[in-house]
Amino acid sequence: MSIDHRLVYKNDVALFLVLAVPGMNAWLTEWLLSWGAGPAIDAAVLTPFVGLIGILGLGFSYLRLRLPDTRITLLTSTAVKLVAAAWLCTIAASALSPAFYLLAGLDLISGLYLLFFVVRG
Repeated sequence: MSIDHRLVYKNDVALFLVLAVPGMNAWLTEWLLSWGAGPAIDAAVLTPFVGLIGILGLGFSYLRLRLPDTRITLLTSTAVKLVAAAWLCTIAASALSPAFYLLAGLDLISGLYLLFFVVRG
């Protein structure tokens, strides 16, 4: 089995599909916020935005999966993963939920994984 950077793209499609499905995104939002200290924000308010993020992310991640492999696609995907990790750390640092540190770590690992393929050439 060879190591394939497109596995990150496929995982993103699966993640954003979960965020795009109305019942699942509500459950996931409530679950992530339940890790926090208290009700800093109501999940019912946040769920429509999570759904919108899911729809947009699903469209873009599916498009990225369908694009031919080019260095610019790989560089863009790497940059997006690293910026997403930084944003998720910011969300976690705002005391919304420490679960966002886990998500930030996963995005950071994905970004570094993609960076390996950028450097490898």
